[in-house]
Amino acid sequence: MHADGRVEQAGERHLADEADQTWHNWQTREQPAVSDFGLTVDLHHTQTVWLHHPDTPLWSTPHTQPRR
Repeated sequence: MHADGRVEQAGERHLADEADQTWHNWQTREQPAVSDFGLTVDLHHTQTVWLHHPDTPLWSTPHTQPRR
């Protein structure tokens, strides 16, 4: 970030944009506390992040096969 507030981004991910979107989502959801979030890992090793209750998922990892 420059002194005048400008942000330069490069690479595959634009992290400043992602941070801005995350901030907006947090405010839209009425600024939930860390304790309002949960994580469930199922038998197929899919990880799901949820807000307030497992029935309100925010995102999940792709289904993967367990390592042997």
